[in-house]
Order: sequence, then structure tokens, then C-alpha cells
Amino acid sequence: MKKESNGTTIVKNFMKSQGSVFIILLVMCIIASIFTDKFLSVSNLSNVLIQSVTCGIAAIGMTFVILTGGIDLSVGGCIVFSATIGTKLLSEGKVGVGTAIIIMLLLGVLVGVFNGFLITVLKMPAFIATLASSNVTAGLALYISMGKTIIGLPLEYSFIGLKKIAGVPFCVLLMICLYIVAYIVLKYTGYGRKVYATGSNRKSAWLSGINVRLIEFSVYVIQGVMSALVGVVLTSKLLTCTSTIGNGMEVNAIAAVVIGGASMSGGEGSVVGTIVGALILTIISNAMNLMSVNAYLQQVVMGLIIIMAILFDMVRKGYIFRKPDEE
Repeated sequence: MKKESNGTTIVKNFMKSQGSVFIILLVMCIIASIFTDKFLSVSNLSNVLIQSVTCGIAAIGMTFVILTGGIDLSVGGCIVFSATIGTKLLSEGKVGVGTAIIIMLLLGVLVGVFNGFLITVLKMPAFIATLASSNVTAGLALYISMGKTIIGLPLEYSFIGLKKIAGVPFCVLLMICLYIVAYIVLKYTGYGRKVYATGSNRKSAWLSGINVRLIEFSVYVIQGVMSALVGVVLTSKLLTCTSTIGNGMEVNAIAAVVIGGASMSGGEGSVVGTIVGALILTIISNAMNLMSVNAYLQQVVMGLIIIMAILFDMVRKGYIFRKPDEE
């Protein structure tokens, strides 16, 4: 049997270590500061935090989903669906700001329930079910708005996206609070342990008395709420709602979770790693904007990063650098 090389062992151990994602974050910051002197300015670092909010919040829900071994491609559709209905009612003066936000969150719950029903009750593959759900919700949003930008939102609605408390943007504080709650839930509650158990070994979890269907159902509801909240933040920042809002957010959320150390097969990952992953993606995007990289080429770069994130996960799981006798 051929002995594994030292270089290969080092790579595998690095990928599997919890600190690897923080090292990657540090490296990204150093590289960005080398290519543009504006990166380390206080104003730009503040912008990085603000820009990370939408991906960061969406990635919270995606962490729960991926931990169970699932996937949710309906994030973008859920965002535009909930945002379109909520802002349309708000712009027409039919509801107040608070009511509009509650309606958006409830619509997120509805999308999550729909996804959960398709996956846990009808036994549809999560990939197909959530992809179809995204098409349904995005199509409904287009029908409701007729493809037009919704404007005329009241100024007080901008509180969530633009208001600062003690110099810190409210949306950033909101994201931090959500991550603290998610961290506590996953690490210190019975529900969190059941989420990990379901993703680690679904059959064993079921044999131990865990209602795996209910756990799987619940994580899609959580993702729906987080997606709707992203819609609230985005429209609050812009005070408008377009038919393209939230496009591609599911891809960034998945990438953030995987870069942060979660396994696509489930049972492995943490919200700490997820927020670092979201920051890494935001830093890369921010650095490219500062360097005036062509917008189309930015899409190419982000696509390559998604591929690297998947390879990252494959290395951690041992699918790459596997010895012949392990195949």
C-alpha cells in the first residue's frame, strides 16, 4: 500500500481544521489590501460589513438546511416574492411598515412550508422541489408587479437597512443577533443536536427517536423566514423593489456555508464558519469593485469560487487525494 505523501496529508489536515477558514479570511484581507490601498479604510471596512448582511442572513437558514443534508434553491424566488407583495401593499398605503414586514416574514414561512411539504411529505428531491418552488414564487412576483419597479415606499421603512445605532448600522446588529441565536440553538439545544444527527445519519437519528421528517420540514421554514428577512433588508436599503431583487442569492448562501466548513452531505458545519464564509465572499466582491473589475468577469470569478468551495468540501470529506485502496 502506497504511503500518503506529507504534502497531501498537510493539505487534508488543513482543510479539516476549524481554523482553516479564518486563515483563508486573513489571506483574502491581505491580498485585497495589496491590490487596493482603499480596502483597509474605515469607510470601506464598514461597507464590507453592510454588504455582507444579505448573504450572511440568507446563509443562516442555509446552514440549517445543509446540516440536515438538504439544499434550498428557492432563496431568490422567496426574496422577490415576499418583498414584492409586502412593498406593493406598503407603497399603496394599504398597510403600515410593521404590518408589511410581518406579511413578508409570513410569506417566507409559507414558502418554507411549501418546500417542506414537497420534500418531506411528497418525497421530492430537495434540489428539484426548491428549484421548482423558486420558479413559482419568482413568476408570481413578476405577475403581481408586472415587471415594474415598486417605488413610493415611506422613509421610515429605511430604518432596517439604513439606520445606525451608536454608529453601527441596524442591519449589521440584526445579523449579529441572528447569528448569536442560531449559534445557541445549534450548539446548546436539543433541536440543534437533532439537526446535526439528522444530517449525520438519517436512519440512526430515526431509530433513536428523532422525528427526522419534522426536523427536515422545520429547516426549510427557517430558510424561508431568513430569505424573507433578506427581502426586507434589501428593499429597506433601496426603498424600492425590483423584479430581479435577490437573484442568485441562494448560490452565494450555499457557497458561504460550504466555505465556512459545512459538508454538503450534512451533519458537519457551524454558523461561526458560515459568517466567516460570507465575509470572504463579500471581501472578494468588494475588492473586485475597488479594482474596477468588469461586472461580467466578476460573475466568472464568483462562479469559480463556488467550484472551489465544492472542491474544498470534497477535500475535507476525502474524495480528493483518496488512496486507491480507499476508493
